[in-house]
Amino acid sequence: MKRKEAKFNNLNYQSVGNIDIKELKELTEKSRRNKFRLCLHKKTSDLVQEMIICTKNFVYSQPHKHPNNKSESYHIIEGSLDVIIFNDKGKVIDKISLSSSKNKNSQFMYRLSKPYFHTMIPRSKWTIWHEVSTGPFTKKKNQFARYADFAPSEKSKKIEINSFINKIKKITFKKF
Repeated sequence: MKRKEAKFNNLNYQSVGNIDIKELKELTEKSRRNKFRLCLHKKTSDLVQEMIICTKNFVYSQPHKHPNNKSESYHIIEGSLDVIIFNDKGKVIDKISLSSSKNKNSQFMYRLSKPYFHTMIPRSKWTIWHEVSTGPFTKKKNQFARYADFAPSEKSKKIEINSFINKIKKITFKKF
């Protein structure tokens, strides 16, 4: 049985609070990939796609990039998340560590406005973030995202995914 990984808003307005986060965690635990999103928009054709995304432990997302006219931003709510930026050949060019920690050096928001390949690596048991991206979301080839040939797909064997992620984790950045 395929389990749903998203719930869409059907109201003209919506607020999100601690009760919603508790429900989001429960839905995440029941999901196929330990990932669930509460979509604040009503449908995939909306011009603004806004969602609260929750992961439990590590969840792999294949590096992808959006067309020139698309942007996205993340605002971390709970936990910590690394955003890895790649060039077109798969070389890591930056790592942005987001955290809900109140540490004075913590970053809690990121925005991408150009088509770079990127992926997210959750670094906590529970990672919850608010994502806003330019819509609409269509599954037609390359209209919303193009997936990287240099990385394993989300359907790849676990050993291939782990090898790819471990290579990324070994890269150090002077500015961090």
